[in-house]
Amino acid sequence: MNKEDFVKSIAAYCREEMKRHHILASIKIAQACLESGWGQSRLAQEANNVYGLKGQGPAGSMTIESREYSEEGWRTVKSVFRKYPSIEASIRDHTQYLRNRERYQAVFQAQDYTEATQLLQEAGYATDPEYAQKLQRLIKENGWHNIDEAVRSEQQMAQQEKQQTQQQSTQKGPSNHAAQDDVHIQSQPSLAYVRNANLNFPNAHTRRERTEGIVVHHPAWHEASVERIHQLHLNNGWNGIGYHFYIRKNGQVWQGRPHWAIGAHERNSNSRTIGVCFEGNFHPSQRQGVDRQMPQEQMQAGIRLIRDLQALYPQAQWIRGHGGMSGASTSCPGEFFPLSQLKTRIAQNDQPNPSPQPSPSEPTPYAKEAWNWAKEIGITDGSNPRQPATREQVVTLIYRYHQWRQKN
Repeated sequence: MNKEDFVKSIAAYCREEMKRHHILASIKIAQACLESGWGQSRLAQEANNVYGLKGQGPAGSMTIESREYSEEGWRTVKSVFRKYPSIEASIRDHTQYLRNRERYQAVFQAQDYTEATQLLQEAGYATDPEYAQKLQRLIKENGWHNIDEAVRSEQQMAQQEKQQTQQQSTQKGPSNHAAQDDVHIQSQPSLAYVRNANLNFPNAHTRRERTEGIVVHHPAWHEASVERIHQLHLNNGWNGIGYHFYIRKNGQVWQGRPHWAIGAHERNSNSRTIGVCFEGNFHPSQRQGVDRQMPQEQMQAGIRLIRDLQALYPQAQWIRGHGGMSGASTSCPGEFFPLSQLKTRIAQNDQPNPSPQPSPSEPTPYAKEAWNWAKEIGITDGSNPRQPATREQVVTLIYRYHQWRQKN
């Protein structure tokens, strides 16, 4: 992959992060290129880590040598870096890493890349004393600041279109069927947990006249954000994402089209159904990773959402997979999609069995790799992994790690 291809592979995700979290896309692109050597570093190739973030990642960790700067100059040290299932995951985690640390909050308020790069360096993101200058040079030479301006323009246009659509809806008023739906919706709990990605739709939506049922889908993508699905559907010539809701594997529920609008998810029933899509590829495939099981977080989110939709639209009592619709010729939502289980749980109003917990003498799955590493280098003796630590024990662990770093 050459430099241009690498930038193309990450630019869309960086634009999405700017829209969602107000961190400049140019900064994220420049940092990824600088930290990963334009995607060619061993860390990027083997761990999908393009920002050099250290510690335990969602796919484990990787110990490699890296160069760091101190008062004595540059030196090579061994460090533990985060490992990710995809570059997209690395890009998302980088945003959260900055967002969750007080010293980086000013970066999200920066108005241009010069200010943002300086704030990153002052906050201690990298040990390189020329870090801000290197980022600025990359952004200026490649014109990535123009991406920031393009995103801002898109957001302004989207806001204007939203205001116009609201004005038009107020002037026209809903149909009789829609009015009945709205009255019922106002008397029910809101869908406040549904996240809004502020997607930009080229044309105004048309309100459904009736709602008869809910159609369940998968995007046939092992991993994809709601913004990515939206762009794919735009590329198809549609008015943006065709689903009304998109449920990610981590249980996050994202709004696609407004729940009252006509969708573009099932050709023969768009005007009378709600489309709910579950992230993943639940059908055998040669081009994508296959999801043979649905995470409990995703299942529970789907149960909650569909129950709420049935409460909002009492006439929408049936649930069908896309392939089960009359006239549909598709395997969606896939051979491995747990449709029967989903429908049974919704009908029975049940809760999933709690996940089995490891014994007190064993670390939990997410910490197992890190715990074994700590035992291996002598930071801990490996006993009582889930027992709370006293302050003196914490200090001792930190001291042992410091001693290990000096030796290695």
